Amino acid sequence: MAAINRIDVLIATATGAGAGTDGDVYIGVAGREFYIDSAQDDFEQGNSFTYVLGQGGNVLQPGFNDPRSPQLSTLDADKWPVYLRFEPGGDNPEWHLEGVIVTVNPGPNQVQYRALKDAPDLWLGQKMGKQVFLKKQ
Repeated sequence: MAAINRIDVLIATATGAGAGTDGDVYIGVAGREFYIDSAQDDFEQGNSFTYVLGQGGNVLQPGFNDPRSPQLSTLDADKWPVYLRFEPGGDNPEWHLEGVIVTVNPGPNQVQYRALKDAPDLWLGQKMGKQVFLKKQ
């Protein structure tokens, strides 16, 4: 068991028309949910960005979205599903997700989770479903 000090979340939005969104995105890891947002215009068509939670955090409100407060462990990550949850909103409520990779404690002992690796084509929205679970790699 190791303390989770950092979680990297790479999210890619598809490139087709209407792929981007104004909705909110959350990641669930180790029994806790984190809000994924940054100072840029997130989740736009063709955009790919790595969000950092914890050490070196680059998300908005990093103190509230930190796996060190309260401290999470890699043991917890194995007990709970890892997922991405989408809440539609704004003028573009649907979202065409191309892929997501969550890396817990990036480095030599990292643990990685993926969704849509072999089929990067999932629309999320109020009438399409709002959640995707990630598989441990």
